[in-house]
Amino acid sequence: MKPTGTTSRAERATADLSRAIETLMVALEAHLPGCEAHSRRTADYAAVLACRMKMNPGDVEIVRRAGFFHDIGKIGIPDRLLRKPETLKPRETKIMRRHPEIGRDLLRGFSFPRAAADAVHAHHEWFDGAGYPRALKGKDIPPMARIIAVADVYDILRAGRNYQPAVSREEAEKTILAVSGTQFDPAIVEAFRTCAAEFNALFESAG
Repeated sequence: MKPTGTTSRAERATADLSRAIETLMVALEAHLPGCEAHSRRTADYAAVLACRMKMNPGDVEIVRRAGFFHDIGKIGIPDRLLRKPETLKPRETKIMRRHPEIGRDLLRGFSFPRAAADAVHAHHEWFDGAGYPRALKGKDIPPMARIIAVADVYDILRAGRNYQPAVSREEAEKTILAVSGTQFDPAIVEAFRTCAAEFNALFESAG
């Protein structure tokens, strides 16, 4: 039995891995200001959704961590694309769409849980198969990725981007509900509908 107050080697290793990747997040923030705050909010929303979907506590924590690191692959994307104020050209879009795969490979390289790496890889897939990078469809998309997809888009809508103005809480909720069954898993959109007030409270409290 482990004595009270001690930490196992596995727990220390996991903490070291998290700190190492958080250091990469700091580096990404230098390239893409606001990314860290977006990632923290996305992680919080995703955890709320995971709880509402009745995931067990261990899986909720994996969803939270995957939500925080969902954009880590952007560290491998040129600054000129990350900061471009206009819509990307097709060739530039192709480069930008490499970031989920880069993120997955980074997390696997740090021995993160496979479920977290898979969620990062698939968080831009669409429920109807129109997403990327693999055009996965429906239940072929990992459940954690389907959760993070909703959380990510909600925050992008509320906070805005250099190429996209922020919208109100009501407009963000309306947009997400409108793409149930196309971009998002209907079951997760329904869970979002029941906890939209919690999303708004998290956004507002983050300042």
